[in-house]
Amino acid sequence: MSTATCPPTAASKLNPSLNKSSLNKQLPAINEIWIKGFDQADELKHMGHKEGSEDYIKILNLPNGLRLAYSTMQPGFSINLCQKMHFGYLIQGQVRVTMSTDKSTESKLFKAGDVFFVAPDHNSLVEGDLPAKVIYLLNWYELKDFGNLTLFQRNVFKQADEVKNLSNMDLFTVKLNEMINLSYCNVKPGWKWSKDVKPLVNTDLCKHSHIMFHLEGLMRVVLSDGKEYLIKPGDVYCIPPNHDAYVDGNEAAKALDFGYLLNYAKPNTK
Repeated sequence: MSTATCPPTAASKLNPSLNKSSLNKQLPAINEIWIKGFDQADELKHMGHKEGSEDYIKILNLPNGLRLAYSTMQPGFSINLCQKMHFGYLIQGQVRVTMSTDKSTESKLFKAGDVFFVAPDHNSLVEGDLPAKVIYLLNWYELKDFGNLTLFQRNVFKQADEVKNLSNMDLFTVKLNEMINLSYCNVKPGWKWSKDVKPLVNTDLCKHSHIMFHLEGLMRVVLSDGKEYLIKPGDVYCIPPNHDAYVDGNEAAKALDFGYLLNYAKPNTK
């Protein structure tokens, strides 16, 4: 078993006077299209201080100042006293997280399909026979935004706060609160925004921004200037408002959307 210890960071305690519904913070704006895979990571960190280790974190710096991380951890890998905050999605495997503060020994076993929030001062252990694959945002919110929340777990398929079954598209959204959410998008072959969503919202183009991680299938994004971009599995992509999109090929496109799909496909009343 390999073990890593996270370096300490300042202010690792949460403010007990706040709660998770107290947040009122908008996501940073997206003003340009941006596509990049973790094979072009801005940072690569081998955990356990072992060069060539199969336990690693890859980090991308997004154009709006956010940082998105992808971790792979082998069975039996553990992290002690991590003082980072994580909000994201478990793609594969199982990870047991135990809070290690003086006042709490709270523990949860996170499984594939879970949306999670983990506060600082925790221990993690990869359980089972599969490597754990995790994607999460590093620097979206400050600790005080979460009040006394320490561990949050909800399966995106079985416990979604909102399920939308649209024409050729299913959206499963888990909300940490009214501002923080993560959606799993299953977009079926034949789907096109201008065909399937435009009649619902009464706008010429999609007015939502997106930060997404592409899991399966192929997607094409078309901007208002007519330029077209191919999205493939493993891509992280930021899309500004005013775009069309469609599934390319006969395979469903599946992706995670970090926080921009509130009010998606709701009629425009302006």
